[in-house]
Amino acid sequence: MFDLILTPLNRMPDLPGFQATAAPRRVDRHRASDLLAVCLSSATAQPLTPELAAEAFQRLSEVYYRTGGTVTSAIKEAVEALNENLLARSDRAAQILTLNLCVMRGSLAYIAHAGPTHTIHLSNGSAADYYDPSSAGRGLGASRSVPLRFFQTTLAEGDGLLLVTDPPESWPDALAGLSARDGAALLARAPEGLRGGLLRFENGSGQVRSEPLAPAAAPTPAPVVPVPAQSAPGAQSHPAIPPAPARSTPTEQAATPAPEAESLEPVATESEPPVTPETPLVTTSVTSQARRRVQERRAQMAAAAGQAPAAKKPGLGGLLHHAPAVSQPTTGAPAGPNPLARRIAAFFRRMRKARVRAGRAVGGALPRIPGAQASMTPSTATLIFIAVAIPIIVTAAATAMYFRAGASEQRIVYMQQARGFADLAAAQTDNTQRRANWEQVMYWVNKSEEFGQDDESITLRRKAQAAMDSLDGIVRLALAPAFTGVLADSINVTRMAATNNELYLLDATSGRVLRMTRATRSYEYDPNFSCGPGPVGNKIIGPLVGMATLPPNTASKASVLAVDALGNLLYCKPGETPEAAVLAAPENNWGKITAMALNNGDLYVLDLQNNAVWRFDGVDYAFSDRPRLFFGNEVPNLADVIDIALYSDDLYLLRSSGQMTVCTYSGFDFSPTRCNDPAPYGAADGAVQSFSDAGFLQMVTTQPPDPSLFMLDSKGPAIYHFSLRLNFQREMRQDPEQERDFPLPKKPVTAFAINPNRVVFLAFRNQVVFGAIP
Repeated sequence: MFDLILTPLNRMPDLPGFQATAAPRRVDRHRASDLLAVCLSSATAQPLTPELAAEAFQRLSEVYYRTGGTVTSAIKEAVEALNENLLARSDRAAQILTLNLCVMRGSLAYIAHAGPTHTIHLSNGSAADYYDPSSAGRGLGASRSVPLRFFQTTLAEGDGLLLVTDPPESWPDALAGLSARDGAALLARAPEGLRGGLLRFENGSGQVRSEPLAPAAAPTPAPVVPVPAQSAPGAQSHPAIPPAPARSTPTEQAATPAPEAESLEPVATESEPPVTPETPLVTTSVTSQARRRVQERRAQMAAAAGQAPAAKKPGLGGLLHHAPAVSQPTTGAPAGPNPLARRIAAFFRRMRKARVRAGRAVGGALPRIPGAQASMTPSTATLIFIAVAIPIIVTAAATAMYFRAGASEQRIVYMQQARGFADLAAAQTDNTQRRANWEQVMYWVNKSEEFGQDDESITLRRKAQAAMDSLDGIVRLALAPAFTGVLADSINVTRMAATNNELYLLDATSGRVLRMTRATRSYEYDPNFSCGPGPVGNKIIGPLVGMATLPPNTASKASVLAVDALGNLLYCKPGETPEAAVLAAPENNWGKITAMALNNGDLYVLDLQNNAVWRFDGVDYAFSDRPRLFFGNEVPNLADVIDIALYSDDLYLLRSSGQMTVCTYSGFDFSPTRCNDPAPYGAADGAVQSFSDAGFLQMVTTQPPDPSLFMLDSKGPAIYHFSLRLNFQREMRQDPEQERDFPLPKKPVTAFAINPNRVVFLAFRNQVVFGAIP
């Protein structure tokens, strides 16, 4: 593990956006060992204020450390949150920011750029510049869409990362041979106003600290030596380019005396270079301007001698020679080959060849048609149509072939990257680095599948997903629709209970319980089941708020026990009229019941208005005695409790924040009921874990042989498996391959249940899916 050392460069003005932090105390379990460093600078003339820099860094770090999943997905989430914050500001036009972000996990560095910025890796005397101008974008705060460019590198002790917005053009070559510890040399090569800083990595315990470099004496400037005009073409000098002479008219050319022959000798290039696919469409070098002057002077000599100037060859040569010059620095040597220009030129050559072949084919076929010359003389309109249609058809075909070939090549490159990272992951022994490599495999497979899928990409995706699931403690569920029909759109299932052959759904809209029975491969709706509000005997039952299944052969012969908000009980039987009962009210009467649970024949109800959990001792699931308060002298605040569950003497209280309170019941005065509030989530090794990125909604306990606590995450959707001591066991999600055949409903998940055979049910308002727990 490395310590991260921040070193602002002393030759630049204050840089408030250069900050870093280690993981805070409460953090998502995926982010626990990550170090985050950020270099923010203003992309406009207005400087970045310390207040905005602090606010932006706080926003980035908060969202990043509470977001689960892969490193790249967490970075995207944090950057998008900051971008939305910048867009919402009143001074948004002046607050377009360039972002250079680095996440260090073990010996891996994940780099993200938003805007034109560079990251230079100094390692073992070499300097690698990570920069992609094609996808740099304007930066943050410019638009809703944030183009991010990701890089990854491996760190070693003593390495450094330079986060710079506008490095000199001589970098990184000028930094070759330096290490991150060469502070004086780095300062000597840093120009005035450089926006950036240095991250250094030393062996340590994952701490972050700041160590400014001592300022070095300014180097003595070298004397300026004038460069003669006859510099060699390969020299590094940049001679001034004289303006091209004005073009003369033919009369002026004839009147111009012929120059001496030796006046042409200093010109290095006299003939037109051959046109090749590597020749760029735009020439901006000194050599091309000299060539033009040679040709103009030759024309003058020919005119003086009474000769006509030589005709130029048609084709690309004329385009190249007379293309307008681009206003950019010149090097004294011909411009290097441009890949885009080569591909465009090759495309147009193939298009012309295709047109020629098509014309020959049509011209050769017409004489072979009987009577073609006598009866098939084309009209003017036909000729015009052919002249217009053939180029369009040929161009479309050539364009399709061009893009198809380009896509195929790009896909091959992406798959090569994916295979390389898969080999690295297989050879890794460190779990952190192994997971990072599998993340890269998924990234490059996704990029390749933008151009189509095949068996290799599908197999590699499954392998990477299985490897990351194993490292993250995730198991996959094969979920499918629980019943063939569709319930009415008005139904909103908020509670479920299940036996081996029955499924009960509590509809919050109507306040009634629906019954489903097991068929061959799914469940069927029971229209004869009656369990809902209304008059039952001499009692009026309100909308039901909680329910639980009853064991068979009870005295009531009921399969479900339900309760309304005022303490009325309803015993529901398949195919029969339900029976009603009334719970004895506590001394201060009922407030509002919001949930219930059964445990060992006893009934527990949550009364939020009275800040109480009441316990009713049961006899054959009949509850005639007055209730007792579950708690002792100290009663926790229950205002935000959304669900309760019990196992033996332990009561679990789930809060809307996702935190848990666990209370252990005691019927003895000398040892009152005690509560752990909040009760921490842990792991098998005893480490405390945070699940702030989950949206826990409900929970259920299961009986031996595997007594556990299961919690529904509404954001996943996912089901988290905990031990009864709240130690995390695993996370269960839908299988991506199963998702192709049975996609989950595009609705929020609202309830879940687990039956004794360990089959899980998930409700999405009026739709239910189910699957076996592995």
